[in-house]
Amino acid sequence: MDIRYIVRRLFSKFKPLTLHVECAWDDEVWKKIKIKALEGKVVKWFIMTPSNYNYFKANFNCRLSKKEVYKKLYERYKWLMDNGQRLELHLHFDLLNSMSYKHQREFFKSSLEWCKEYFPQYNFSEVVCGWWKYNESTIKLCEEFGLKLIKHGDFEDMHDYDLMEKFKYGCYHIL
Repeated sequence: MDIRYIVRRLFSKFKPLTLHVECAWDDEVWKKIKIKALEGKVVKWFIMTPSNYNYFKANFNCRLSKKEVYKKLYERYKWLMDNGQRLELHLHFDLLNSMSYKHQREFFKSSLEWCKEYFPQYNFSEVVCGWWKYNESTIKLCEEFGLKLIKHGDFEDMHDYDLMEKFKYGCYHIL
């Protein structure tokens, strides 16, 4: 393991906590998210939009329709906002290395359009890329859309599914 990674992770533990929201559509995970939000210890919630619907299906066996996911994400992100939580954008690109600039741009655009349609009063200004994977096209698109690219180690981070004592998708986590 790279010593720079270990040092970054160690020092990030002294930084404000952010949470990457990937399973807000799941009722069990949502219960844990609400508890964490009410504790007031998370400074930012990096949310995924329905643009990542295929990611939800492939990685978490989401069996909801796209319409159901839209509805749940809207209601739950609205609840977070209504309870004083700061939301920012979280994008998972499919096969980033093979994605053209145009394809990445469409993905950015559809995610931001969903955010603006459902939360027009809110200005999303930051983005975290899933698995911390991004390339030159991603950096250019962040500039084009006025988003600050958050990099690994900028904050302490965890995922919403890490809130589960026994992650129902096969992983175990200790709270």
